[in-house]
Amino acid sequence: MQLITISKSDLANIIRENVRAELEIFKQNFKKFKDDDLVPRKEAARILNIDLSTLYDWTKDGKLIQHKIGRKVYYKRSENEKHLI
Repeated sequence: MQLITISKSDLANIIRENVRAELEIFKQNFKKFKDDDLVPRKEAARILNIDLSTLYDWTKDGKLIQHKIGRKVYYKRSENEKHLI
C-alpha cells in the first residue's frame, strides 16, 4: 500500500474529471435510444400484461431485446407493441 498526499483542490479536480468522463459515456449510450421510447422492466411487463419472470424468460429466449443504460434495464416500446401483435 502506498499513501500519497494530495491537496483538496487536486482531489476535487480528479473527481470532477472522472464524473465528466462517466457522464459522457452515459450521454453516448443514451443518444442511441433517443428515437424510440424506452420503458423500464416493470412498465414493459405491465404493457405486455405478463409477470416480471415471464419478461425475463422472453428476454433470455430472445423474444424481446433488453437495452441497458448503466445498470438499468429498459425495453423499447415499439418492440413491446410488435410482440403484442
